[in-house]
Amino acid sequence: MDPAAVNGSLTIANFNSTGGGVVTEIHLVLEGQLSVIQRHVALSITYDGLPHPSVFVPVGDFFGDQEDGLNAPFENAYFARRTTNSWFCYIPMPYKESIKIELVNRSPKPVKGYNYVYHDSKPWTAGTGAKTTAGFGPPLKCKKGGFCQDRLGTNTGKTPKELR
Repeated sequence: MDPAAVNGSLTIANFNSTGGGVVTEIHLVLEGQLSVIQRHVALSITYDGLPHPSVFVPVGDFFGDQEDGLNAPFENAYFARRTTNSWFCYIPMPYKESIKIELVNRSPKPVKGYNYVYHDSKPWTAGTGAKTTAGFGPPLKCKKGGFCQDRLGTNTGKTPKELR
């Protein structure tokens, strides 16, 4: 994306693929007052033509950047933050048919920036990774008389009866 001003909402990626695909990386650079960007610019992700986004969250929250306007870099396996108001997300985002990624600016001023969204077209199959939308992925795994695990395999500490 060429540098552009976001005033309202701007689609930064819109992939449609027969058989699905996966977004492999989001790189976002935004110019402006950092505390405004973190709290008033949201990332919206809509899967498979749903009428509402599955993800709608302020940029600072999505990328784990909670320094409240401080310019502190960090990096881990899933996210990175650079001192140039640059954020990275490395979490694979698979989809069955389509994915639409938008920036939504709720601040009174336009926010300028650019982004790169990396994408791989490959067939979607059930159980091939984390899904960030309801209805995807396997249901909770529950052992008879035991505790259930969530979609990430974490023990919920609850029995099947308690989850109903």
